[in-house]
Amino acid sequence: RDIKPIFVTLMTDNSTALQARIAIANNLGNICFLAAPAMAEVEAVMEVFEQIVTKQSSGGVELLPLCTAALSSWTLLATVLPFSRVYDLLIKHGKLFGILLDAPDVELRIATGEAIAVLYEFVTDSDDFEGSDGEEGTEENDESDKEELQELIENLGPKLKQLSTDSQKFRSKKDRKEQKHSFRDILRT
Repeated sequence: RDIKPIFVTLMTDNSTALQARIAIANNLGNICFLAAPAMAEVEAVMEVFEQIVTKQSSGGVELLPLCTAALSSWTLLATVLPFSRVYDLLIKHGKLFGILLDAPDVELRIATGEAIAVLYEFVTDSDDFEGSDGEEGTEENDESDKEELQELIENLGPKLKQLSTDSQKFRSKKDRKEQKHSFRDILRT
């Protein structure tokens, strides 16, 4: 609680060195994951990471490593949220994930794919998604939720498949190999 305001200020300050901002994003995510006293704290930090990813991803190639660190930390923190919140985040950020999958930085594309896989796996493995709570009126909601999720995956699926077999010559051989390997694992998820 004491260090969060300092980290957030430094991480969002454009005059701070980029490497320091990246390290702060990684460390803030880890610290919050391990020591956050309340879910409200976790969600507040996640909102800061969301702002960084949405604003900085279009800010230039040099800022993409910061977006990657923020997205990775955001994904880590999403794993401690309840099912309904994770489901909402997956649906809400589906369009952003699609945009980030086209990013010029291989690390950001991989972090985006991992975020999709983690959130999707969390949602589909949840008992809440199966509708096992037995409440009235939830069957229609469950079907609606499943349809929204299916539509999202149908929209993102072709991009994920394309990235798992990418052979663009303008990408380095090392980047293509790393990307193909990562996205094949993501597709298995």
